[in-house]
Amino acid sequence: MNILMTLIGSILFFMLFFLLVMSISARQTKEMKRLNNYLILSNSLTLTEGKGKKPKSPKQSKAIQGMGKVLEVNFQFKNLRQQLIFAGYEIGPGEYLVRTFLLAAILSGIVYLITSSLLLSIFSLITGLVIGSFLLKRAIKVRNQLATQQLIQALGIMANSLRAGYSFLQVIKLISEESPEPLGKEFGKVIQNVNLGLSLEESFEQLKSSFSNPDLDMVLTSILIQRESGGDLARLLESIQETMIGRLRVKDEVRTLTAQGRLSMWVIMCVPVGIAFYLQVVNPDYFHLMFQHILGWIMILMAISGVLLGWFIINKIVSIEV
Repeated sequence: MNILMTLIGSILFFMLFFLLVMSISARQTKEMKRLNNYLILSNSLTLTEGKGKKPKSPKQSKAIQGMGKVLEVNFQFKNLRQQLIFAGYEIGPGEYLVRTFLLAAILSGIVYLITSSLLLSIFSLITGLVIGSFLLKRAIKVRNQLATQQLIQALGIMANSLRAGYSFLQVIKLISEESPEPLGKEFGKVIQNVNLGLSLEESFEQLKSSFSNPDLDMVLTSILIQRESGGDLARLLESIQETMIGRLRVKDEVRTLTAQGRLSMWVIMCVPVGIAFYLQVVNPDYFHLMFQHILGWIMILMAISGVLLGWFIINKIVSIEV
């Protein structure tokens, strides 16, 4: 067992060392440098105009950044890159994968030091990777919910400002200054893109790509259609605001009614795993019998399949689209 763990540790060490050496020798292309300079300039303009303060760049490990850049050079990660944009993470997909793997490896090492079990250590490594994916989806969901709440308030401000005589671009600038993140920052980018020469349609398309929010897509599409066909934009925005408030109220009611089902789903997921960890810590010899016989492996696979099937069925039942 110790020889196997030493071998696995050596392989991981040489992999990280190899990626670090490649990251030091890797060079950015001219297009990547221009893109990074544009993003840095865009973020600095947004923060200085909205808050009047200089942006503070977070301190990040150069080794992790280098390994992330190596992964991005060799792989595309288009879907993951878009998910990171939806979540509001200002890191690349390669750096995100490196950070997630390192945290999962640390968790796996801690579990091995506590339990001295290779199987639980591998299970903890897989669990850490799954938790990283879950947290990313959770960040996307929270950011969308926050953007929806801010959008409801912003629609009222936009309607009142249009009635007071403001132009549409002045209204967008007002929202970028008054609304907090994430909506205010993204509307500030719309103003920057318009000032750089992009059309309002192209700026709105970039704003749509920053969120996975159907309410925001509906608002932006309605505004573009109204600008072509004409009409009372303030009244249209108020109608959309009332519709969004009604949908949000119905979602809250549905969430309250399905709270018991969601709690049952998490109980089904957590209780078997908790019992397995408890038995492993309290009486390892008792639980090791599950891995020493083919019948034990069959029981474990059946238990995992039953837990996943129960989670899937209950999740489908309580997930009601409004």
